[in-house]
Amino acid sequence: MARSPSNRPEPGTSSRLWRLVGPFLVVAPVILVLLACRQGIGLDWDAVVYLSAADSFANTGRLIDFRGNPLTTFAPGLPTLVGILLKTGATFNAIGIGIGVVTVATTLVTTWIVAKQVLGSAPASWIAAALVGFSVNTVRVFSMLKTEAIFVPLVMLTLALCLGAISAHRTPLWWVLAVAGTASSATTVRYIGFTLILMGALAAFLAKKECGIWRAVLSATTTGVAASAGLAIVLARNLQLGSAAFGDRSPSGLTARDVGTDTLQVLGAYILPAKSASAAQTSLGLFVIGLIVLGAATAISRRSVPAIYLCLFVCGYLVTLMYSEFATVISPVNERLLAPILPPIVILGLMGLHRLGWSPANPEGRPSCFRRFAKLFALGLLTVTLITSVASSAALRITVARRVSVTTASPRGDPRQPKRLRRFPPLSVSLP
Repeated sequence: MARSPSNRPEPGTSSRLWRLVGPFLVVAPVILVLLACRQGIGLDWDAVVYLSAADSFANTGRLIDFRGNPLTTFAPGLPTLVGILLKTGATFNAIGIGIGVVTVATTLVTTWIVAKQVLGSAPASWIAAALVGFSVNTVRVFSMLKTEAIFVPLVMLTLALCLGAISAHRTPLWWVLAVAGTASSATTVRYIGFTLILMGALAAFLAKKECGIWRAVLSATTTGVAASAGLAIVLARNLQLGSAAFGDRSPSGLTARDVGTDTLQVLGAYILPAKSASAAQTSLGLFVIGLIVLGAATAISRRSVPAIYLCLFVCGYLVTLMYSEFATVISPVNERLLAPILPPIVILGLMGLHRLGWSPANPEGRPSCFRRFAKLFALGLLTVTLITSVASSAALRITVARRVSVTTASPRGDPRQPKRLRRFPPLSVSLP
């Protein structure tokens, strides 16, 4: 007997749909970054230091900031890259916008790859990419000429390579060189990139574990040493210049309450973007931490090695960042400093939401009232987060400021400031 026609979509229809949606989810955030930069790239005090060193490198081959000091407090990767591009005749604006566009697209593609390896679902992976790409935090970070614009895609590319090796149980030579290149590059951009050295070594160990403990240890050691090349070069340069290994810094005056509150505010802003801190954002920050913990518990219960690996990276990065906040003077915890773990947090949060709303609830196989509520809550939360993120990102723009950040850092008439910077208008991020 012939079967009646089915109303189900033909095999491959879903994948074809996501092939159409996927490019849009990459292109749309790129457009948002371009719209945010329609009056120019964003600058602040740190950016002035980077750009003055870049200008010095373009003219003299040395990384000297506008105060006449060798650049050691900050890693040299970004000013070196910008200095090389300045030699081609490009302007700061063109370089900043170009870096922002390329790196935000790379971040979204690698976010999808990592999410696919962890979640195992193409639609869920595109949802993760959308939550990251449309976040106003992402648009703000990639609209600034700062290290995070380069550091974040290097982090995600390294994680994608590591998860691929764990899944394939192989660490060929090209993989070792690729991880060494991305981890070393990340370390030359931001010192905290050394966490990727440990993650690369761990991935090599897990990939080779089935071949025997000693081969796994050898693979991990080889990968770790190769990935340390960039860090070794930067530390040797700083020491040669008479500075501390990670640059000269002052002791921190922050308390645990300061750091904890700042962290919760940033995490809460992932769900509810706001111009200023609020109790609601702090509460939402606690909720995000709950989702991360639930996602980690789900990963452990399912014995999902990729998800557990991602949890370890988030924990390792946060511990390192918290230690840095207490040990020395750096920026308070903000969206820039947490930008490298936004994609992993989103992925783990989606695992947590899935556990709440889509796991079997009772032996009869029928969803309980709690599961129905949790599913509606999860879908509502995702919808609200996407809507508020898109609205805030579309409204974001870089505007000429009231001579606050740049002119406070160095007076426009200061002869030590490079000519390019003296001609560059003071800019900052603002929300209408």
